[in-house]
Amino acid sequence: YHIFQAFSNDGSYHFNYKGTHSTVLLAMCDTNYNFLLVDIGAPGRCSDGGVFSSSNMGKAFANKTINLPEPIDIDGVNGPIPYFIVGDEAFLLTEYLMRPYPGRRRSTMPKDDEIFNYR
Repeated sequence: YHIFQAFSNDGSYHFNYKGTHSTVLLAMCDTNYNFLLVDIGAPGRCSDGGVFSSSNMGKAFANKTINLPEPIDIDGVNGPIPYFIVGDEAFLLTEYLMRPYPGRRRSTMPKDDEIFNYR
C-alpha cells in the first residue's frame, strides 16, 4: 500500500480497512524479484483478491490466455510442474494460484503445512 493525503473531493473512495487512504498495487515477480506484471490504481477500499479477479491480469489467468512458459520437470520424479502464483488468504484458491494453509497458530498446524506456509 502507498498511504497518501486524500484528495479533497475523494470522500471514502480510497479509504481502506486500516483507516488510511491508499491505492492498491498488485505485482507479480519472478524468483529473482524482477517485476513481470503490475496492476496499479484500484482504490484502497477494494480487496486485493477482488482487484486481482477483476484485473486484466486476473482475467488472463482465469481464461488461460496469459503467456506462461510450458510446465517443467524440476525433480525428475513428479513430472512437469506448471507455473503458478503464490498469494495470501485474500485470494481465491485456483489451479493457478496457491495460498497458505489456513490457521495462524503454528502449534495447532500439521508440521508439513507449517513448512509449506513458511516457504
